[in-house]
This record gives sequence, structure tokens and C-alpha cells, in this order.
Amino acid sequence: MESMRFAQSLKGLFTLAVAVSLVGQSAAFAATTGTTQPTISQLTPKAAVAGSPDTPVTIVGTNFATSARVYVNGIRTVTFVSSSQLKITLPASLLAQPGADKVYVLNGDTTAKGAVSEPATFTVTPKATTTSAPTIKGISPRTVVAGSPDVKLMVVGTGFVDGAKVYAADTALATSFQNATTLGALVPAVIVAKAGEIKIGVVLPDGTKSGLIGLLVTPKPTTTSAPTVKGISPRTVVAGSPDVKLIVVGTGFVDGAKVYAGDTALATSFQNAATLGALVPAVLVAKAGEIKIGVVLPDGTKSGLIGLLVTPPATKTTTSEVQVYYVPGSATAPATDALYVRFTVLTTASIDLTKQVAVSVADRVSNPLGSIYDSGLIALLTPTPNMYVYHATDIDMSATSSAGKYVVLLNARNLDLSGDKLTDAVQVTLTIGDAKFKASATPVVVTKSTK
Repeated sequence: MESMRFAQSLKGLFTLAVAVSLVGQSAAFAATTGTTQPTISQLTPKAAVAGSPDTPVTIVGTNFATSARVYVNGIRTVTFVSSSQLKITLPASLLAQPGADKVYVLNGDTTAKGAVSEPATFTVTPKATTTSAPTIKGISPRTVVAGSPDVKLMVVGTGFVDGAKVYAADTALATSFQNATTLGALVPAVIVAKAGEIKIGVVLPDGTKSGLIGLLVTPKPTTTSAPTVKGISPRTVVAGSPDVKLIVVGTGFVDGAKVYAGDTALATSFQNAATLGALVPAVLVAKAGEIKIGVVLPDGTKSGLIGLLVTPPATKTTTSEVQVYYVPGSATAPATDALYVRFTVLTTASIDLTKQVAVSVADRVSNPLGSIYDSGLIALLTPTPNMYVYHATDIDMSATSSAGKYVVLLNARNLDLSGDKLTDAVQVTLTIGDAKFKASATPVVVTKSTK
């Protein structure tokens, strides 16, 4: 029967007698025609599952002519790669049922006879059978409100495989395989547009079906009256604040209600019929002003509005004052002068006293740009509660802070200030980290007799 089909397909190429003698006599045929006989050593793939789509097959062998043809239950279109490789595509119609087909390579064309290879076999295997049907134990959510948007559905059960599909009635849903007990699916909004029950099932790739479970689509709730907003907390925030957690108190709230800030729907959590939680993004409270807060129910019913006041940030104020004491040293011993500075800063800002600290004194009158003394930056030595101590050679410095008042004390010894005019006003600069504070004072000269 194989030889008869082959002969019919090659009408005009070979005689019926030659075709009948093909099986088991290809070598003899090649010898009598004087052509080179092709051989088949490998088919890739050499098998397919029944029901497969069009399947490309690579034929590896020897002595393939550029005009070679391939017969597999009919002549197939050939892509010539080389004298040792040909490519064909087996159509899905040939792979519909289990069985085995002979594959031949023919060297020749419609006007001259060519050698025919010994056959190779391409096998169509039966579909794999499923030992048991899948089961559905539950779905989440189990209910949705009619008119909801697309619903992310979780299906839990047993016997799921990759490629399984979740169905809503007769509609195959976009399905994601997670494991043998869990599938994810997306139910389009159009399917839950109206109240009723939708039967959910699972179908495996081989067609095996699970039992069904109902997804209940409940009617939209009817609202007897509009919601009311009685208060919000906080009622005021400072401009530039981060995201604000807002509590809205009122009546008539339902699950699915949204809090709005102006025209912006906020992320909203339903707590009960009298309380909603919402998150106001920082971008909405970046500037001072009033933001209207309202509640909108799922059916579109709106509450009245209440104002969330965004106040300007507090202005940071800073004042500084300084006292300078100059103690001349011995007239006969150089570099025995001393300098005492008390610098006070009153500010609403925070000052980090763990940073390096420096004090400099400049003569503003006789030499505005000249420096009388500069301690240089001195690192913190010992932090104690409310007291910070700094130390360098011939320098003792300490700082205290309390309720926005910062006091820095400098005691510098073994100085030579004899050439500086310390009877005029001086400008003192206090540096703490990146912050600088300036204040002016006239030094008090303390002689040794009065020290």
C-alpha cells in the first residue's frame, strides 16, 4: 500500500513498476540507473505528539542533490541546505492521528530518474493521558459587585498543570500557572457587568475538565442617602510635610467609597460606616492653602466638603550675641596673653554640636579684613549630657544647649596679642559644622590686678 501511494505521487517521475520495487530495492535501482543513491541517517525530530501543529523536520544523510525531493505520504516542499542536510515541514493534517510514516529522499527531477534512499520512519505518538481530573476547592474573591473592573481571580485546587485554562462559563480566561494547586486568572469587567452567578472551571491541555464553582456577582448597593463628612484628622498640616495619613469621620460610608482631595482620588481604606482612612500624597501638601476633602460612594453619590488647611512652614529665626575678654600677659614674657569668648546663639533651628567648632576674632575698625585670632576647627573631645567639650593645644572650648539656646565658651592661652588693637569693636565668627554665626562686641580688657 505504501509503494502504491508513493507511485501515485511520483506520476511523471517514475513508472509504477519502479515504485513497486522501491521498498528493499533502492540500491539495485541506483545501480541500474547509474546515479548516486542518497542515504538518511537521522531525522530531527523523529516523532511528534498527535494533534501537533505544522512541524519542521531536519533530514541528515549523504548524497543529497540540489534537486532532491522528499516523500512523506506525498511529496513535500524541500529546503536544500547541503548535500548532507535537507529541511521539510510536516503539516498538522499529517500529524492528526497516531501512526508511522515512511520518509524517502529522491535525487532527480521530472525529466530524469534519480536514486531513492532507503526509508526512515517518522512516528506520531498518542497524546498523553491524564490519570485524574483537576479539582477546584475554592476561589478568591468568591463575590464581586456588578459593574466592577477586571477581577484578579485566584483558583485553588489539585491536579493543575502548566497550560491549564480557567474558564468563566464558556469563556477562556487569561490564566497564569503558579503550581499544581494554584492558578491565577483575570475575569474581564464585561463578564461581571450584571448580577448573577458565573460558573468557574479548569480545563487541562488534554481537555480534561474540573467540576465547577460559582463566582457570585452581587447587585450594586443602593444608597438611601448621601454620605456626610463630620470631621477629619489632622485638620491642619504644614506645607512641605511628607505623605499625610488622614482619618475621615462621618456617616453613610460603604466599602469601596473613595476619599478625594480636590479632584484627586486618594488611596482609601474602609474601616466602618462612620470611618475611612486615606493617604494624602506629599505633592498635594507641598504649598500652603486649603484642600477640599470629600467622599464619593461607588455609585457616584458625593458628600459635602471639608477643608484641610495647609499652613506655611514656621520661619526659622536666629539671634547671636558675644562677649570678649582680653587678658594681657607679662610685659617681659612674650606670648602670655589670653582671650576669653562667650558666644550665645538663640535659634529655632537645630544645631549639631557634635560637629567641629571654630572661633575667629577680627578687628572690624582698624583692619576690617584682618584677623586677630582664629582657633581653627576643633573636634569634639567628650560629649556629656547637655555639655560638649573640645580641646586643642592651649585651647579649651565647651558648648551647652537648652531650649533653643546654644552657648559656646572659648579659653585660648599663650597668645601674643600685643600688636592688635583690642579696644575697638571686633567681629566674632562662630563656626559649627557648616553653620556660621556672627556677632560684634567691644572687648573687655582684664588686667592681672583685676583678674
